[in-house]
Amino acid sequence: MVIRRLPGRDRLNRPLRSAIVVAGLAVFLAACGGLPPGAPGLAAAENGPQFDQRVADPVKTESIAGRYLAGRYARYLGDNAAAADFYRKALAADPDNEVLKRRTFRLLVAAGFLDDAVKLAATIKEDESDEGLPSTMLVLADIKAGRAAQADATLDKLAPTGFNTLLKPVMEAWAKAGQKKYDEAIKELGALGANPRFRPFQGFHEALIFDMAGKAGEAETAYRQGVENPQTRSLRGVQAFASFLARNNRLAEAQALFDQYLAEESDNPLVIEARAALNGPGKVPPLVSDAAGGIAEAFYGAGRSLLQGGSREMATVYTQLALYLKPDFDIAQAFLGQIYESDERWQDAIDTYRKVKPQTPLGWASRLQVARNLSRLEKNGEAIALLNTMAAEKPERTDALIFLGDTHRADKKWLEAIAAYDLAVQRIPAPNGSDWTLFYSRGIANERAKRWSQAEADFLKALELQPDQPLVLNYLGYSWIEQNLNLPKARGMIEKAVELRPRDGYIVDSLGWVLYQLGEFQGAVDNLERAIGLRPDDPVINDHLGDAYWKVGRRNEARFQWNRALTFKPDAELIPAIERKLRDGL
Repeated sequence: MVIRRLPGRDRLNRPLRSAIVVAGLAVFLAACGGLPPGAPGLAAAENGPQFDQRVADPVKTESIAGRYLAGRYARYLGDNAAAADFYRKALAADPDNEVLKRRTFRLLVAAGFLDDAVKLAATIKEDESDEGLPSTMLVLADIKAGRAAQADATLDKLAPTGFNTLLKPVMEAWAKAGQKKYDEAIKELGALGANPRFRPFQGFHEALIFDMAGKAGEAETAYRQGVENPQTRSLRGVQAFASFLARNNRLAEAQALFDQYLAEESDNPLVIEARAALNGPGKVPPLVSDAAGGIAEAFYGAGRSLLQGGSREMATVYTQLALYLKPDFDIAQAFLGQIYESDERWQDAIDTYRKVKPQTPLGWASRLQVARNLSRLEKNGEAIALLNTMAAEKPERTDALIFLGDTHRADKKWLEAIAAYDLAVQRIPAPNGSDWTLFYSRGIANERAKRWSQAEADFLKALELQPDQPLVLNYLGYSWIEQNLNLPKARGMIEKAVELRPRDGYIVDSLGWVLYQLGEFQGAVDNLERAIGLRPDDPVINDHLGDAYWKVGRRNEARFQWNRALTFKPDAELIPAIERKLRDGL
C-alpha cells in the first residue's frame, strides 16, 4: 500500500509594497475591535512564486544596474541578506540616489543588519513613500541608547501615516515614560482613545506604563479590563497581568489567571511553563521594564498583524525592529522563525530559532522546529541527533520522540520509526483523545513494515481514542480493501470519512477503490473521477481510475490514465504492474 501524501502547505502571496501598510493596518485595527469608519479594505495582492533558493555564488556585476538587478533577483528569491548586499554595492557607486537608499534601507532592516540601517537612515531625506521608516529607525536608535528626550524630539517630525497611525502615539508615550514623565506618557496614549476600537491596544500599553511607574491600582484596572473581555484577551496581556499579580504577592490569583487561559488553550507551552515558573526560584520579572521593551511589544504586535495581512516582508521588518530594541525577545525571535518558514527559508528559520535561549519557555519548541527544518533540508542525521538528545533530556515528554518517529518514517526506516513511537507510548500512562495521532503514526509504520496485526491494533486504538477521525477511518478502511478484508465494514468507514472530508482526494479515491473491489465499477468510476479532480497528479489515483475505466469498457481512457500514472513517478513497486497493464490490460 502507498502512503497517502498530506496536502501541501498553501503558499502565501507576496503583496505589492503599496498594499502592505493598508492590508496590515486593516488587520491590526480589526484585531483591536474593528475598522474605523471609512477605512480602506484589504488591497489586492501581487502574486509571486516563492522558491527555496539562494543567490549562493557571487554574481559578477560591474555596473550599478547589474548590482541593482542582482539585488532585485535576490529579493525575489526571498534572500534578504544577499539582496541587501547587492543593493549596498549599487548604492556605493551612486551614493546620492534617494530611491536606492530607501530600498537598501528596507532590505538592511529585513535582513537584520540594524546598525547599518541606522547609519543609512540618518542620510535619507523625508519622503511619504517610505512610511516614515527611516525616521522611525532613528527614534528606535535613540530609545535603545537611552536617549528618550532626543527620541521624543524626533517623533514630533514623524507623520502619523500607515502603521504610524497607531505606533506614533505609542512611541511618544514610551519616550515620555523613558524620561519618567508617566502622566504625559498616559496622555500621549489618549490619542488612540479617539476611536473606541483602538482602546484594547491603548489599554495594554497604559497598563504596562502604570506598572513601570509603580502605580499599582491604575495598572491593575487596565490589566483587568484587557483580560476579562474574551474579545480583547491576549497571551501577552495574560502574561503581563500574571507577572503583576505575582510581583504583588498574589500568586494564587496569577495561577488562577493562567488556569483560565489554559482552559481555552490547554496545550500552550508558554502558559504552561509560565505558570510553573510562578513557584520557581527567583522573582517573576515584569513583561516590560523600560521604554525599549514597551516599544518592542508594539512592533512585535505590528509584525504579527502584517503577516496576517499577507505581508511577509513588512512583517519581517517590524519584527526585526522589535528585536533591535530587545535582542532577548524570545517570542519575537520565534515569530521571525515562523515568517521564514512561511517563505520556505528553512536555513534562515534554523538560524533564527537557534537564537531562542534553550532554557526559556519557547526554547524547547524552537529546538523542535530546528529539527523539523533540518529534516526539510534533508539533514535527517542532524535532526535525529538533536531529537535523541532532547528525548533524553526530558523523559516525561513525548513530542521529541514522536517527531523522531516521523523523521524515520519520512526516510522509510520503518523499524526505527516504530522503536521511537514505542518509547513515546511507554511514556503515556493513560492515553487520551489527543494521543490518537501517535497510534495512527505507529500504525502506518507497522503497516509499511508488513506487521499487519500490530498496525491494525494501532489503528483500532486510534479510533477508540477518536472514533470519527477521518484519516484513521480512511487508512484502516483502505488497508482492509487492499487485503480484501472486511469490505462492507471498510466501505462504511470510508463513506463516513468522505462525509467528514468531502474534498480530500485521497479519501474519495479510497471510496472509489472499495466500490471497485466490490464490483460496483460505475460507482467506482464516478468517485475516482471526482478524486482525480481533487488530486490530478497523484499516480495511485490515476492508476485506480485506469482500472475502473477498463472494467466499464473504456479501454483507451484506461491506458491514458495508466500512462499518466507513470508520468507522476509512482513508487517503484507499482511501476511493473502498471507497465504490465499497459501491455496486456486487465
